[in-house]
Amino acid sequence: MSGPHGDQAKEITRRRKENRILREEEGNPKKSNGLLCEPKMTRFSFIHAWRKTFAICRMCKVLQVTARGYRAWRCRSISQRQRDDVVLLAHIREQHKLSLQSCGRPRMTEEPQGLGFEVKYLK
Repeated sequence: MSGPHGDQAKEITRRRKENRILREEEGNPKKSNGLLCEPKMTRFSFIHAWRKTFAICRMCKVLQVTARGYRAWRCRSISQRQRDDVVLLAHIREQHKLSLQSCGRPRMTEEPQGLGFEVKYLK
């Protein structure tokens, strides 16, 4: 095809090719790499980590959470479950180190259960 219509068709083909290449390099802008599928606590911690680089209100909007929810998350104290998990993790790490890193998952769940911790062993 030659003439003015042929030049337009070539230009359209060239631009479509450029767009396809750019989409492959940058990824789909509508995709969030899974961050939007994460729980709100994970998104709040992401906002907290990047708060000095980006505006909090803007990140809240992008991550589909409210700035009020973020502020409430920051002021909220650690839950009893999280405290228990920290204590249990410290105990497991200590026992693992004392056993010269030879304890496996079965023994690591039996010992804390014997001390009264609630630990589930998943096979």
